[in-house]
Order: sequence, then structure tokens, then C-alpha cells
Amino acid sequence: MGLLGKVQRAKVITKSMVTGFTSNNLFKRSVMFVIEDGKSEPDPQRTQELISYTYNDQGLFGVCECLQEYLDYRGSDWSRVYKAIIVFEQIAIRGSENALMFTENIDTKFKELEAYSGAGKDSINAAAKRLYDFLQDEDLIAETRKNVQPSGVVFTGGQIYQV
Repeated sequence: MGLLGKVQRAKVITKSMVTGFTSNNLFKRSVMFVIEDGKSEPDPQRTQELISYTYNDQGLFGVCECLQEYLDYRGSDWSRVYKAIIVFEQIAIRGSENALMFTENIDTKFKELEAYSGAGKDSINAAAKRLYDFLQDEDLIAETRKNVQPSGVVFTGGQIYQV
């Protein structure tokens, strides 16, 4: 690579560092696009993208840690908490085995959200209870993960979407 090529590559790397396009920021931005899109349910295609990230360790922790932050959100937009629960549910069903273990390790968070009392409490309570109960039933987990549809179908909020 000539000097000009090295200079151009250095500019691209520097610009990426300045604008914050590290892999963690990629995951954070991807999660943000799903959670903060203004819709009432997570976007199925973007949810599928997050699920695909769980098949490598860096993606798994990047996505799950960002989602976990949304579980603690107590602002005026309750749908952020609701959508984070729904995405965790999809990750538990369709994600990697490690993603399922990560979700099982924070099951107490979902138990706490069953008693959520802010705006949107009915939706959040029901979604949290459904996920918590799912995570407690090893047979249901095994059966659900065994029968999960191939890529291209995303289950969101109790509905099936074709991607």
C-alpha cells in the first residue's frame, strides 16, 4: 500500500473513531433503532438483526447490555421498557444458547417488572410475566427453541411477522 493509501486509511480510521463507530456503538445504535423508533412494537427486521448479533460473544454482550439499560428506563416513554422485554423474549427463543443463558441470568429483573406501576403498566406487566414464566420452564424453553421457525419469521408481541 502506497503512502497515499495509508493516509486515506488513517483518515477513515480516525473519522470512525471520532464519530464513534466502534463495535459497541454499532450494537448500541442497533438497539436504539429497535427501541426508540416510535412504534408500539419492535420492528421485526431490526429485531432479527439483533438476534443475529447474539451468535458471537462481542455482539451478545453489546446487545444484551444495551437492552438491559432499557429495562431500567423510567421516563415518560414506557414503550421502551416494553419493547426491551419483547426483544429479550425473542433473543431467548431465537438467539444463541449463550443469549438464552444471559436472559436467564437476569430473570429477576423480569420478575421485578411484573410489579411495574408506571405508564403502560398493563403491557409491561403482562410481557414481563410471560417472559419470566417462560424462563422458569425448562421443558417449554426446549420445546419452543426446537420448534422455532427458520430465519425470516419473527415473533413479536404474540404476533407473527414474515420478514
